[in-house]
Amino acid sequence: MAKKRSAASVRAIAEKAGLSLGAVSMAMRGDPSIPEKTRERVKKIADELGYRRNARVSELMALLKQQSLSDGHEVLAFVLPVKKTDSGMEHYIRTSIQHAKKRAEERGYGIEVFELEEKGITPQRLGKIIEARGIRAALFGPHREVTGAVAINPDKLAMVALGYSVVEPPMHRVVIDHYRNIHLAMAQLTARGYKKIGLMLEQETDSRARDLITSGFWDVGRPFPKSQRIEPYVGPPEKAVIKKWRTKTKPDAIIGYGGRWYELLQEIEAFDAESLGYVFLDHFEVEGVSAAGVPYLNGMLTEVAVDQLVSALQVNEFGVPAYPRTTSVPCAWQDGPTVRELSAPVVDPLFFLPIGSATK
Repeated sequence: MAKKRSAASVRAIAEKAGLSLGAVSMAMRGDPSIPEKTRERVKKIADELGYRRNARVSELMALLKQQSLSDGHEVLAFVLPVKKTDSGMEHYIRTSIQHAKKRAEERGYGIEVFELEEKGITPQRLGKIIEARGIRAALFGPHREVTGAVAINPDKLAMVALGYSVVEPPMHRVVIDHYRNIHLAMAQLTARGYKKIGLMLEQETDSRARDLITSGFWDVGRPFPKSQRIEPYVGPPEKAVIKKWRTKTKPDAIIGYGGRWYELLQEIEAFDAESLGYVFLDHFEVEGVSAAGVPYLNGMLTEVAVDQLVSALQVNEFGVPAYPRTTSVPCAWQDGPTVRELSAPVVDPLFFLPIGSATK
């Protein structure tokens, strides 16, 4: 029977490594100010001695640090590769900034916003500003490109991205669960008696979601009879093309990304919930109209990202992670007059399971 190793102290590790207690503690946390070879040597010694980190002590130290920062507010960078205005993402960016500031303050931090499209702010200059101000963590907003890069040195930064668009440098990211949301929208429509469900969105929208919207749509539609499956409309919001698509496919319900598609469809031919149901994804801003849909929780998305960023700081997780994680945030159904009343239970169309609170 193998002999059980006794728990070693940080002092024992320091004595064997020939380092100070502070240096060992920093090395064990992966602090980048300690050379990588030294960090690896300390961790090897700790493993040999049977050292086990005390999770409760670590939590207490993180709390004490957070409380000590509440007066001085360590600052987190919120890097926007696009302008806050005139980017086509104003709603998303405005919501994200508001919630980032709120969550950071709750966690004892401050937020400073940097716009890369501001005059004179290049990624290289931003990197120097961040380093000069002692900023150790950065949240990255959406990029103008579907797959974009921010040429900043990541070695001394904890990093989390919102969405999929910032792909360089590699980092953890928090995204909307597009695949699950399209399941939810279609489950609600089928429970209301709609048979031929269509989908309308621009190509860039689907590309930014890594094609998860259309792939989720096709997956849900697989069990449907062939006569009820409709090719989604993925293209520009142009009346003539949309009218041709609708005449050809004859949907009795449409899922549209935002409110613009609803307005175009009404301009082509007025409709109500009985003749053509409409469900929105993301957000719906049509004056005087409320709609059923799946509003994207961009505020919650940002708050989850800030929490991940703070967690990375507390364990000194800097630089490009060995295994970047993607956290998906699901959304909830919002009822509205653009669809019929429920005529059957709401059931996941792929797994044939009830969708709890989403039935209301």
